[in-house]
Amino acid sequence: MDSIRQLAERFCRTDDPVMAKSALTPGFEQQHTLPPYYKSRDIEKKERRKERMKTKGKQWFDMPAPELSDELKNDLKAIRMRDTIDPSRFYKAPDTKGIPKFFQIGKIVEGPADFYSSRVPKKQRKRTIVEELLADAEFKRYRKRKAGELFKDKHKNARYFKKKPKKDTEGEGGKKSKRSQRKLIT
Repeated sequence: MDSIRQLAERFCRTDDPVMAKSALTPGFEQQHTLPPYYKSRDIEKKERRKERMKTKGKQWFDMPAPELSDELKNDLKAIRMRDTIDPSRFYKAPDTKGIPKFFQIGKIVEGPADFYSSRVPKKQRKRTIVEELLADAEFKRYRKRKAGELFKDKHKNARYFKKKPKKDTEGEGGKKSKRSQRKLIT
């Protein structure tokens, strides 16, 4: 067994360009079967298609599809609902209905000229867009006012939709129901 390992180590040099494509690789003795010598066109096509699906393409500089965490999903929802967040501004409706597969979220780096005018201090910076919105006092006031309006409107109309107790009605043919007859007797 030791002699096989020594031979494998001797012949499995990856720095040698000839041996780079060899089936003799480190851990060769543990394999049950050899890898195939060639791949069919269909298998190669499928592998290339899988590789292409991982990125947006060369025209988009091979932008990878990010892993969707809960924070990222919430940020995307906040971006999609930005017209409700700031009603004074007009935003075009989103093109797609779902979460896009390929996207990137960046960080704005201010220049030295913006130090006093439009810079966000470090204490006010947050990790996500949702955290920034929750920390924004003006947005909190707007959200509280809108929630109050919705709550008031809902309760104003709720009294019309309450279930009213059923009145004792006469049954078919003008006869009184058995329940009402019992009430009369007692």
